[in-house]
Amino acid sequence: PWTYRSPEKSLDCTKVRTVSAPFHAYNKRLPVFLRVGSVSYSSLVSNWPEARYRAQFRLGARDALPAFIATGTWGLVTGIAIVKSGISETMATLMTLMVYAGSAQLTSLPLINDGMPLWLIFAAGLVVNIRFLIFGAALQPFFRHLSWPKRLGVGFFSTDIGFVLFMGRYGEARRREDPRHLWYYLGVIGSGWLTWNVCSIIGVYLAAAIPASWSLEFAATLA
Repeated sequence: PWTYRSPEKSLDCTKVRTVSAPFHAYNKRLPVFLRVGSVSYSSLVSNWPEARYRAQFRLGARDALPAFIATGTWGLVTGIAIVKSGISETMATLMTLMVYAGSAQLTSLPLINDGMPLWLIFAAGLVVNIRFLIFGAALQPFFRHLSWPKRLGVGFFSTDIGFVLFMGRYGEARRREDPRHLWYYLGVIGSGWLTWNVCSIIGVYLAAAIPASWSLEFAATLA
């Protein structure tokens, strides 16, 4: 039988392509950073840690909170001491971010001023921080499931306070290689890294305003 089909309600593929083509053309003309940003946001959401891991991260940062006063003060004084030793503000900032070891930084300052060879400066820093070999050996059962790059990253950001807090909470745990251990540790060392570097960089750029009579570089050496 004959039926009538309204042209307004029929699906015309050519019209669909005609309408959608400008949209696709506009999408291709979007700035690259917007397209990259949308992909980055999607990957960020898909890789966002679970609530239990975020809770462990917050717990680690909260446990480290009482130590922030000492960490920040030492970082501030160390930043001042680096600049007072004659190193430029730019180099002092790079040293703070790349070395991230207050004792090694302070140990290297007189050696740098005296023009000692580079191997001796590295050797002195190694001796001062030899305790981290013990820390790493104690932490190995908890993080041995991680890849080498991740373990190196955890080791770089490790601190005395982070090790003490972690072992005090999870040192006797029967279950090792628990992801919650990693997130707790990241909360401790991540917040400590941020506190140290912010205060140290403030000290670097405030050093010029600190009178030499205060001798804060000597206080940093005592710390």
